[in-house]
Amino acid sequence: MKTNKLLLFLLVFLPICMCAMPQGKVEDIKLQKSLSSTPAKGKRSVDLLEASAHFNFYNETLLINLYGDFKNVEISVTNLLTNEVVYSELHTISSNIVLNMGGLLEENSEYRLEIIIGETILYGDFDF
Repeated sequence: MKTNKLLLFLLVFLPICMCAMPQGKVEDIKLQKSLSSTPAKGKRSVDLLEASAHFNFYNETLLINLYGDFKNVEISVTNLLTNEVVYSELHTISSNIVLNMGGLLEENSEYRLEIIIGETILYGDFDF
C-alpha cells in the first residue's frame, strides 16, 4: 500500500517539477554568406561552406557548428547599436565551437555574429 502511494506521488508530482525547471530559449541565427573584396589570385570557385549558429538565452552561449575541416576560424560578435566588438578570437578547432557570452551582452540589444574562414564571411544577427 505504501509503495502504491509512493508511486502515485512520484507519477503526479515528477512531471510538475520537470515543467517548472527553467528551459533555455534557443534562437537559430540565420547565417548569410559574403566574400572578401579581393579574392585570391587564380581562385575560380568558392569553397563549399556549411555552418549553423544558435544562441541560448538561458545560459548566454553561442553554439557554432561548422561542417568541414578548416584550419583557422575567426569569430567576432558586435553590438549593432554601439558598433562595439564584444568578442573577437581566432579558433583553430573548428567543428563545434561553444562561446560563453555571459556578462558580455547587454539586454534589449541586437548583435551580429561574424565567422571568417579564409575569404568567406558568414554573418547573422540575433537579439538578446
